[in-house]
Amino acid sequence: LSMAVRLAMRSATIMRARQPVRWLGSWAAKFDAARSSQATLATRKALGDELQNFFKLEMEETKANAQEVEAQRAPGSQLTLVLSVEETAVAVLRAAIMPSGPSGALTGLLVGANSDPALPLSSVGPKLISTACEELKLRDVDNIVAVAP
Repeated sequence: LSMAVRLAMRSATIMRARQPVRWLGSWAAKFDAARSSQATLATRKALGDELQNFFKLEMEETKANAQEVEAQRAPGSQLTLVLSVEETAVAVLRAAIMPSGPSGALTGLLVGANSDPALPLSSVGPKLISTACEELKLRDVDNIVAVAP
């Protein structure tokens, strides 16, 4: 399949992001408790585990397009993945396709992993990282050289 067809198929499984509204609806009290200074890592991890079936993964194209312009890169070379709960972003990961080297192979870089303080990155990172890697492979990336904070 051509890259355009593969990307179109993939976009059907990753919903396009809307600007998230800052509220957590029915989860707000649990997020506030997990953000408190008395909350343990186990409490935060439990919240992340409880949310696994409620996460919504989206691609934020507006931010990715702005990064492409800033980096002077081709369209489709920057990705921003957003994990949200009840229309509120709770974790973000950026990915970039680096310019090809002498061999012509494309290299991907995952950067800027951030999550709400109520959630440990270990709860949200695997979903973001695996999706970013799949998306980069659909864009003909041969190597992913780093996962950097």
